[in-house]
Amino acid sequence: MVLWGIIQGMKVAILGFGQQGRSATRYYAERGYEITVCDQAGAVADIPAGVALQLGAGYLNDLDRFDLLVRTPFMQPDKITSANPQAPDILDKVTTATDEFFKCVSTPILAVTGTKGKGTTCLLSEAILKQAGLKVCLVGNIGVPPLDVLEDANAADIVVFEIASFQTMDLTRSPQVGVCLNMSPEHLDWHKDYEDYLSCKAQLFANQRAGDKAIFAAGDKDSERVVSGSSGRIVSYGSDNEQAYVHIATGSIYVDGRDVAKASDIKLLGRHNRQNVCAAIAACYDYLPPDEAPAIIQTALRNCTGFPSRLEPIRELRGVTYINDSYASAPEASIAALEAVAAPKILIAGGHDKGVDMGKFADKILASNVKHVITIGKTGIEIARLIRKSQPDFSIVEDCRSMQEVVERAAGLAAAGDAVLLSTASASFGMFKNYNDRADQFKQAVGRLD
Repeated sequence: MVLWGIIQGMKVAILGFGQQGRSATRYYAERGYEITVCDQAGAVADIPAGVALQLGAGYLNDLDRFDLLVRTPFMQPDKITSANPQAPDILDKVTTATDEFFKCVSTPILAVTGTKGKGTTCLLSEAILKQAGLKVCLVGNIGVPPLDVLEDANAADIVVFEIASFQTMDLTRSPQVGVCLNMSPEHLDWHKDYEDYLSCKAQLFANQRAGDKAIFAAGDKDSERVVSGSSGRIVSYGSDNEQAYVHIATGSIYVDGRDVAKASDIKLLGRHNRQNVCAAIAACYDYLPPDEAPAIIQTALRNCTGFPSRLEPIRELRGVTYINDSYASAPEASIAALEAVAAPKILIAGGHDKGVDMGKFADKILASNVKHVITIGKTGIEIARLIRKSQPDFSIVEDCRSMQEVVERAAGLAAAGDAVLLSTASASFGMFKNYNDRADQFKQAVGRLD
């Protein structure tokens, strides 16, 4: 992997021109280097002056002529090697915006990875640290591309970074505090297999030093395995595990045996959010003044009543509550949502197929008080098949072609006291640009109901 800094006159190829690619293009172009954007699209817009293009089917060909290759998150390294058989060591030229950020930022980094809960844990961590009076820079999947806020990050007291396996896989540096939440199979349409997924996550902790801190989910062997390569202090969290460094017992939240808050201070819905709270406290605790830590944690938790697209109530109409949980893009996240929402439910589920087994999610639907399911996307077909395999007469709507139609059908099925829950257990690609677009379309459609 590339370990050098930016060299004057370097020829840099940006591999992919999505949000992260645009950010990387701006970053390297502003420093006066020779930039080529390589993208599979036949045409791209908003190219900075002086930036060359290599587009279309052969966009990854002949990359060995460049000094540096900037891999954007969704670019698989295997695609780079297969397109350049003449250069067997081509990956030695690869870096990422994330690794460049880690290299250039002088502020301590608190990074959160895992399968689900990363965004909420980051937002909780931000709230706790801000309550302590610290200046926090929030980056990664939940914020803006890291290189866009490098200056802000260096002016902050701490960076909170939500980081996915696509970003951790080739890191050459590690954060001062790293958190691995619960692990389960995810993104298997991108990774070779689950072992590859775990290995990519483990790279976040591979370069930690003795003074750093690694945090894993107690009772999750894969989470513990991911952090095991850390040379730092390794601790665990678990809302119901009294052996964990941070846990909940007898109505209180404990840190290393110290009672710091009450479970009733947690205002977020669901058992999964109790876990996220414990993870965030474990991550932030060493940055809090010891005498003030309990008050800081209590105030922060009481003020965190909800986050966008995470079990977000958006409207009540004729006794029906409409809940936006668009951020839930994996079965485990939507299972947690089904457990958190007590009301009888009309569930909107399905989307892009990431190669993840939907069996447990279908079983949970059948075991819950879900009255009707409206399915969308490729995984919606599979979810419907699995449900009907056990209950052939279960109420499923499969023919909706837009979010407006989905919401109107859900409203027609709902009665006073019900909840219409958008929690798809699937990625948003295809019908929507991303989970934010899915959430926005849901909110707009609900807003148009009368």
